[in-house]
Amino acid sequence: MLPILYATAFCIFFLIVLILFVSFSVIIDIKKNKDLIVKRVTVKWMGLSYTIKKKEKEGKKEKGTKKRKDQKETEDKEKKSGKKSSIWNISDILGIIRTLKKPFLRLLDGLLRVFKIQKVSTDITFGFPDPSDTGIVCGFLYATNALLHQKCKICSYSINPQFMDTVFDFHFIAEVRLRIFSLFLPVVGFVSNRKVLSVAWTIIRRQYISKPSINI
Repeated sequence: MLPILYATAFCIFFLIVLILFVSFSVIIDIKKNKDLIVKRVTVKWMGLSYTIKKKEKEGKKEKGTKKRKDQKETEDKEKKSGKKSSIWNISDILGIIRTLKKPFLRLLDGLLRVFKIQKVSTDITFGFPDPSDTGIVCGFLYATNALLHQKCKICSYSINPQFMDTVFDFHFIAEVRLRIFSLFLPVVGFVSNRKVLSVAWTIIRRQYISKPSINI
C-alpha cells in the first residue's frame, strides 16, 4: 500500500513541477471576414493543446434585458457600498495612487518580462471608396513594413489593397510563451512590498473595521 502512495505522491509532485517550469504557448488568432469575426485562443503544453473559439457578427448588440439586469445589479451594489465609500476623499485616493505607483510599475515590468512574444503577424485587406486614398495608405504601409521588420524581427504584416471595393478585413496572429513559476516572482514581490501592505491595511481598517463607539 505504501509504495503505491509514494508513487502517486511522486507523480503528483512531478506533474506540479512540470506545470510550473515547462513553458506554455498561447496563440491568439483573430480573423475578420466581411461581417463575421472569429476569435480563437489556443494553449499548447508538451504536445497537448486546448482551443477556445468564438464567433460573432460585427456590430451585434447585446440583449437589452441583460444590459438592464447588469445595470440594476451595479446600482444595487453602489447603494449598498454608498456609506462605506463616503469615507474616501480625493486626497486619500491620490495618496494611494502615489504610494502604489512605483510598486505597480515594477510589477508591470516584471510581468512583461515573463511573457516572451514569439510572433506577431497581420494580414490586412482594405479598400476605400476613393481608389487614390487606397493607394496612399498602401504606399505608407509598404514603406512602414520594412522599417517595422528591421526594428522588430518577430513582427510582420502583409497588405492586400482593393481598389474597386470598400472593404476592411484582417487576420491577426500572436504567439506568446510563459512559465507559470515566473509569474510568482513579480507578484510575490508586489504583495510583500511594505508600501502595498500599508495601503492594504489602511483599506481594510477603513472599510471593514468600525471604530468603537463611546457611550457616555
